[in-house]
Amino acid sequence: MIRLRNFIVAWAFISIPLGVAATQVPWGDPEGFHGIGMPFAGVYWDYLGDAEYPTDYPNPYAGILNSAVFLIVGSIAILVIYSLVARLRDIRSNQRERAA
Repeated sequence: MIRLRNFIVAWAFISIPLGVAATQVPWGDPEGFHGIGMPFAGVYWDYLGDAEYPTDYPNPYAGILNSAVFLIVGSIAILVIYSLVARLRDIRSNQRERAA
């Protein structure tokens, strides 16, 4: 079985471009509160009062935060799946030993 460390290292390299790409996902209502990027937006826009133009709130750390979220959540998912597969293999090998 492939080592868990290899999966985590591969996911670390995949999560960086995924996190940066996630900063380009638009959301919200263009006439109200909206932004670009998820789960952390790179920029938020909101109309304050009767303003003609929206006020923007930039987040320069969005690429780093999104990559970190993808890395952490993905690593947890890989760990859970790896543990389940290892447990199933142990159960199956125990059943084969008992049958023999």
